[in-house]
Amino acid sequence: MRLKKQAGYLMEIPLIMILVGVVLAILTPVLPSILGKIAMVSGGLVWIIGSFYMLVVPGWLPGNAHRMNRNLRLAGWLTTSSIIAVVVGSLLV
Repeated sequence: MRLKKQAGYLMEIPLIMILVGVVLAILTPVLPSILGKIAMVSGGLVWIIGSFYMLVVPGWLPGNAHRMNRNLRLAGWLTTSSIIAVVVGSLLV
């Protein structure tokens, strides 16, 4: 059966982001320094891509979020991704 229009957004994306956060919280203190940094960068990229999918991509927004201006959603994503990049960058130093 083929769906014409799929409403809502995929719950797999937030679940993947939560799983990545939990795995990083558990493994980062145990891993050697360079592997921990690589894991943090990889996790940051997953979070940036996941937040883009949840905030910017039209058609996959929960509730009344599709009524928000696309520029506001893009600005929110840029803010979120900038914060993630700064946090990951400060941990790499």
